[in-house]
Amino acid sequence: LDRIYDDVSIPMDKYVVTEIVAYLVIDPVKVENPRPLDAEEDIEIVEGVSVDEILELIRNGQMNCIGGFASLLAIEKLRELLEI
Repeated sequence: LDRIYDDVSIPMDKYVVTEIVAYLVIDPVKVENPRPLDAEEDIEIVEGVSVDEILELIRNGQMNCIGGFASLLAIEKLRELLEI
């Protein structure tokens, strides 16, 4: 598990102190018994989604701003690593 960009956190908003740190997992291993999500977590794992489909989800507003931003960073990093 690596940060998409080392030692970089991005302020979420000009008026908010929340910072976002994006991580990218390449070749994950499925866990048989994952720990339960925290009450405030809403995570959906969707496999086999193409870059074009991700971009379409972002364009159509089907992904929130943070998810869209992290996805764009991940796509950029995967291209840099020649994974896509």
